[in-house]
Amino acid sequence: MTTRGEIPALEQTISGLRIGLLLAVAVIFLLLAANFQSARLALTIVLTVPAVLCGVLLCASFGSAQSLSGMWDATVVVPSLHNLPQGCSFAPRCDFATDQCRAASPPLVERRAGHAIACWHADKLLADAA
Repeated sequence: MTTRGEIPALEQTISGLRIGLLLAVAVIFLLLAANFQSARLALTIVLTVPAVLCGVLLCASFGSAQSLSGMWDATVVVPSLHNLPQGCSFAPRCDFATDQCRAASPPLVERRAGHAIACWHADKLLADAA
């Protein structure tokens, strides 16, 4: 089977880049091993670099650290166990909380063997999730 167009040139270019990359990694490994006088440390560094580069690229895709930190809402406050609010402990941070939730703690109800729920709206929320 013969191919036409630029495919053979592209395959040759990719092959050359692959060889060049392997040679560059080998040279970096040798330089690190000579500098640190430890092949194990040099290997650790060479194997860590791709993970660091992926992390840098991931952070760069968000634009800035502020936009990355903005993904999580920092306004959630977990109550002190010594000073729990009246009613359901989750009411201040629950999107489904009602006046009933803020007034009284819900009873613990066993739904299945070994699985219990304490929520005034458990039936509705479980039905919506199904």
